[in-house]
Amino acid sequence: MNADAASRWDLRAVPERLPVVIIVTSFLIIGIWDHFRDLTLWRNYSFVGAIMFSILGAIVWDGRYMIPRTAFWLGYVAYMLHFVGGSLGAADRGPGPFCFGDLEPGQWLCADGVNGMYHVHDIWDRLTHGTASLAGGYGMTISWRRISNAHGYGLSDAMLFWLGASLTISLTNSFEVYEFFGKTWFGTIDQGGYHNTAGDLVSNVLGSCAGAMLGLMLDRREVSSFPSVAKAGMPKPVRDLTIWTAPIVVVNLAAVVDYLVLRRADVESNYDQLMTLLTIVTLGGLALMLLAMFGPSAKREQEEE
Repeated sequence: MNADAASRWDLRAVPERLPVVIIVTSFLIIGIWDHFRDLTLWRNYSFVGAIMFSILGAIVWDGRYMIPRTAFWLGYVAYMLHFVGGSLGAADRGPGPFCFGDLEPGQWLCADGVNGMYHVHDIWDRLTHGTASLAGGYGMTISWRRISNAHGYGLSDAMLFWLGASLTISLTNSFEVYEFFGKTWFGTIDQGGYHNTAGDLVSNVLGSCAGAMLGLMLDRREVSSFPSVAKAGMPKPVRDLTIWTAPIVVVNLAAVVDYLVLRRADVESNYDQLMTLLTIVTLGGLALMLLAMFGPSAKREQEEE
């Protein structure tokens, strides 16, 4: 094996490699464990997670995207909460693998049912969403700072915070839309309900904002004094992304206020109304963003440049 090939597989050569390998390996171990326990749902989740992170690993393997390791490790904690938490249940609604002695479901790590910790601890879902959003907001903010430096965008801290938080809120929001489609159209997922979804949105918003702030505080690589975006003009990639994220953030914040301040968590009919609105702004905003990126106006801007 020559030096270039050896470097290609050296986990120390690029910071992102080791976390990705550990994450994929962990998913495979959990999936195999679930398979032999006939916990089909979480086995499938784990194997899909392994495939998704393998694809991500192939993308970031050469280090060109400079995604911080801390974001991967925070994501690892979130996904372990998700996959291990679900896997602590049992396929036949019997006691899970950590129901020792006189422990009853809901005590410590003792759980029953196909959803494990989610079945017995409401806080488990909140911790999973909050940690995943924290990782996303942190990684997005730092990545956008480095993109800004590399391309000379001159993005201010306020705009970096917006990009990190809004993109993470929009991506985590997409999972809620996915669950809505699964429950409404295919009957394959039963994670819906106003209390569940609105609570997830609260965790997503808080985690995304905290992660973006953490990214601004901890990462100062190649930082220079940039003018504000208002003075320098908003770069087209940022403007295009904002077309998609802005309406999603507005609806998410409105849902958080509705849930925490107006206290309408007991009105289950709100779920369909909320998710229909989120689906419209998610898909509609995505279509408008793609039009701005590749439509006639984008071609005119390229010609003028």
